[in-house]
Amino acid sequence: MAVAIVLDALICIIALLALISGLRRGLVWICFRKFRKVTAGVVSLLLAKPLGYWFSKLFISNWLTKLIMSWAKLEDAPAASPDEMVEQLPKLVRAVAGWFGMDVQAIATDAYNGGEGMYYHFIREASLPIARFLGVILAWVALFIASLILLRILLSVGTSLTELPVLKQLNALLGACMSLLLWGAVVWIAVKLLVWISGLAPVASLSFMQSFTLDQTYITKYIYHFNPLAFILSL
Repeated sequence: MAVAIVLDALICIIALLALISGLRRGLVWICFRKFRKVTAGVVSLLLAKPLGYWFSKLFISNWLTKLIMSWAKLEDAPAASPDEMVEQLPKLVRAVAGWFGMDVQAIATDAYNGGEGMYYHFIREASLPIARFLGVILAWVALFIASLILLRILLSVGTSLTELPVLKQLNALLGACMSLLLWGAVVWIAVKLLVWISGLAPVASLSFMQSFTLDQTYITKYIYHFNPLAFILSL
């Protein structure tokens, strides 16, 4: 019973500290300062693929094709056969294209039969996944840096605006809610891990928790059985 009381009390203390911290810091600070890197990372991930594909099509693909042709010492001339086109492609490029699920032989055959038997067209198509991968990586880095700069600006502006009477109280209230939500997620994960590691469901296997069950708690058992996805879908 003592363990159950300690767990419930610990959760109450965490909730109280999260509430106080959220009220003091405010929503603007939590979103734009404390989780600035997380926010920038999420935004970058959402936009990196479309921007990276566009960037690879516009710049990287042509540059990479010329680089490979220079490496393989090829000229933009008609190939004798699809097999010759594949053989002239560097092994490393063929291997990387295979990692990305590209059928180099099929690309060479389509290029040759379609009248595009030039090495430049073939190599450009075969190296397209590599160009896209590089484009997404570069786009993510650029977006991440740009997002950090933008969030820093928004933090400066938002901090000034939240000094206004009504916005100040609203910022503190929303900050408390956000802080409770974030720490609630941490506690939920911690309780799930505790149950999984110690074999709590339904009885603990750790030596100091032999007589402990979830039913002895009031808050911990609710958190353990709480399903965030079902709750969101029910709204």
